[in-house]
Amino acid sequence: MKTVQFLITALCASFSVALASPAPITDRAVERRAFFEKRGSCSKTYKVNSGDTCSSIAKKFHISVNNLYDWNSSINRGSCNNLHIGQSYCVSQSSTKRTTTKKSAKKSTKKTTKKASTKKATTKKTSTKKSSGGGGSSQSFAGDGTWFNPGLGSCGVTNDDNDMIAALNAPQMGSYPNPNNNPNCGKYAMVHGPKGSVRVKITDTCPPCLKGSLDLSPAAFAKIADLSTGRIHITWTWD
Repeated sequence: MKTVQFLITALCASFSVALASPAPITDRAVERRAFFEKRGSCSKTYKVNSGDTCSSIAKKFHISVNNLYDWNSSINRGSCNNLHIGQSYCVSQSSTKRTTTKKSAKKSTKKTTKKASTKKATTKKTSTKKSSGGGGSSQSFAGDGTWFNPGLGSCGVTNDDNDMIAALNAPQMGSYPNPNNNPNCGKYAMVHGPKGSVRVKITDTCPPCLKGSLDLSPAAFAKIADLSTGRIHITWTWD
């Protein structure tokens, strides 16, 4: 009788222990449960194509590479050298916040403040000597003075060596369809040279003369220099 009671007591104790301590779950069962939990939280998958990388997949779905690693433990973290073409990987999870790195590219707009330094152009008025013809103050020019033998000039007037005339340099004379109508034709200039001054009338153009230069008649040149000199430095103003 004591033996039977002992057996019954032993069986009850074993049964109570079995109810309190369930059988341990194998590693394969844990992995299977984790797989289904992960699959349940993944809201979107992507099937790998040829040429895909972890970086390109992350960029395509606006996630970080770390998200891709966290959601897909089969991918080698860091190297990402075991992506398989045709295999699907999780690219979005409903319960997991994306740790996307927002690059706030702040465009530093440099305001280039251009300080326009306004220089006051002070026009110096050169007071010229008044000639007997009643000339006034005007801009002074400087250049070479030469002489030539006049004839029919570009202004349509014929002159000779004794006339007090001059040919104006081409840059200042300008070009007109009808040179006879050039506004500089008939204007007077007061010319100053080594020996004195002379008042001349513009009746022709001197094509080779530089700006500021005048080609004078022999009579006009003789008033300010010797004809043998040929070329002198002159200054002149409109008169």
